[in-house]
Amino acid sequence: MKSLITFKMMLLNIQKAKIKFLSLTVLILLLSGCCPCWKDTSKKELFVIHIHGDWCKTCDKVDPVVHSLQSYFEGKKGVQYIVFDETSPKSLAKSKELATTLGLQDVFEYERHTGGAVFVDKKTKKVLATLCGVTDKEKYIEATEKLLKGEDIKSIDKEPARYKLSKPPLEKIKQAKLYVIDIHHDKCSTCAITAPIFEEVAEGYKKNSVVSFFTFDLSTPKTIDQTKKLAKALDIENIYNLHKHTGEVLFVDVKKKEIVGSLIAETSLDKYKGIIDKFMHMN
Repeated sequence: MKSLITFKMMLLNIQKAKIKFLSLTVLILLLSGCCPCWKDTSKKELFVIHIHGDWCKTCDKVDPVVHSLQSYFEGKKGVQYIVFDETSPKSLAKSKELATTLGLQDVFEYERHTGGAVFVDKKTKKVLATLCGVTDKEKYIEATEKLLKGEDIKSIDKEPARYKLSKPPLEKIKQAKLYVIDIHHDKCSTCAITAPIFEEVAEGYKKNSVVSFFTFDLSTPKTIDQTKKLAKALDIENIYNLHKHTGEVLFVDVKKKEIVGSLIAETSLDKYKGIIDKFMHMN
């Protein structure tokens, strides 16, 4: 009988030890922030990235505001202010080099919408918020202060428009001698004007195997990945990498892999046809 009581007491002590161990484990997880129910409100350090293009109409309104905040960003502890300039192949290459140095390759590749600021966690390189087309100086300051404290904020962005975009089969594209490439973003105000024109011209040449119309769609990470894959398959990766001017149409000599013409924010069908017909006459 005495042995049975002793055994029961041992079991009770083991159970108490297990409870203490589990309680201690939960406490450690809570204090370390590893528990799923624990929300991390610790202070953060930020990259504030201004995405610019000289050709961007939104930038004309936003740039003066962001530039006026440069001294604020640069003087703010925990903030590193940088610019990704998409104006030209040269500025793109320089911005890509900067992004690579800072470990921001994915941000550089997938945040293509000029005319705003992207707030990125310096530690995780995760995009925390974007402000696009915002001309209220205080909103940038408010976003910065809250994110540095570890608080969440809502992005301010334009609603994307949806377009019918030319996507011929790869094998059909490869048969062409001239590529006509629309550089597109669903949130680009210029593209809202040029995309329908591009598609109208494409419709007129759909039975002509010499020329192929398609889109470099920079709207989302998914479409960017698809575009990169297409550019690689067509051996025009260099053209894709160095030309990000949304609202621009490139005319590419397939054999030479050279740009033989370009149109920016163009609404004249005759100008499209002029470049195409000139190429076809010479080839």
